[in-house]
Amino acid sequence: MKLDNILTEFDFDKNSEHYIKISTIPKKGEIEALVFLFNLPDFHPSMVDPNIKDIVFGIDTELNEPEIKDSMLDTYFYALGAQLFELSIARKIDSKNIHTSKQLFEWSIAIDSKYYQAYNRLGDCHMVIRENYKTAISCFKYSLEFLGSGGKNDISMFAGVEDTLKGDNYLKIGLALIYLNRKDDAKIFILKAKEILDEDYLRVGFNLKYSTWTEIMELLENYDSGQVVREKEDDEKNKKIILDKIQEAVELKRVGNFDDANSLYLDLNNKYTNNPIIIYSWAKILVCMQEYDKAVEKFTIASKLFQNIGNSQYYQSDEHIETIQNRFEDSENFKSWVSRISGGSVEPNNVNL
Repeated sequence: MKLDNILTEFDFDKNSEHYIKISTIPKKGEIEALVFLFNLPDFHPSMVDPNIKDIVFGIDTELNEPEIKDSMLDTYFYALGAQLFELSIARKIDSKNIHTSKQLFEWSIAIDSKYYQAYNRLGDCHMVIRENYKTAISCFKYSLEFLGSGGKNDISMFAGVEDTLKGDNYLKIGLALIYLNRKDDAKIFILKAKEILDEDYLRVGFNLKYSTWTEIMELLENYDSGQVVREKEDDEKNKKIILDKIQEAVELKRVGNFDDANSLYLDLNNKYTNNPIIIYSWAKILVCMQEYDKAVEKFTIASKLFQNIGNSQYYQSDEHIETIQNRFEDSENFKSWVSRISGGSVEPNNVNL
């Protein structure tokens, strides 16, 4: 079968970090460290989704079992990893949490080597993190291989589950092959997936960007790997230019030259529109200039932009907004805050409310 022949090219390198991680049962100390982190009162994912606390409680309880291999920890790891992944993709929490999802799915597989749902989700993580498409295909391949194997986490006996997960794996393998610039092979998997999955699944069940078959077929037709590389190179170049200019503005701020710093941010924003880092830094200059309404406006824009890309820096923007809005309630602390924002170039006794 053509699909199987293509998949023989993909497997975990037994010496790679990826294989070692799915083959090594986590130590209790590692798990306890994770539990401690999620139990912190202001840990953002737990604040966004209260169900996370229940899952973490389950993990904590299972740690009392004498052997990790015989516990229910793999199921709890999978549940927590899935929650974090979905929240990250939906931009409700920082996208960096996908790294934690990846670790949790690896732990699930280390405990249950046939945990095909965890292989599928681990493949999702590899598709997002570092665009590690070859390893992602290996994950989807093993998800297919162990589907219906009868392990303790096997739910394929329920109506429609096996076909749906097959289609999901086929589709994701096809997408990964597109990104590897193997369009002919990708087409085989995508058409196979199209036989199984309807558009309702793409809209509701699929979690990697595309919601219609039209979008996926257009991607297959039009994807240009060379253009993607060029765009990434441009993004990196622009990022360096932006950070260099922001550093220049910071130096101006430290010597109290707020007008020139403000002009610099105005020019940057005109050239790189809707960049949250630029707007966030610009808002700080407006604080130093004691133009508080304008600063709040910029922090608000930055907050929304950070949320749209799953960057937790929006919390800092929101905190700054609250500080400005509450400046009359604790004027001395506010004046000290403005002085700190200015890098000491504005003395607290020169700050107006």
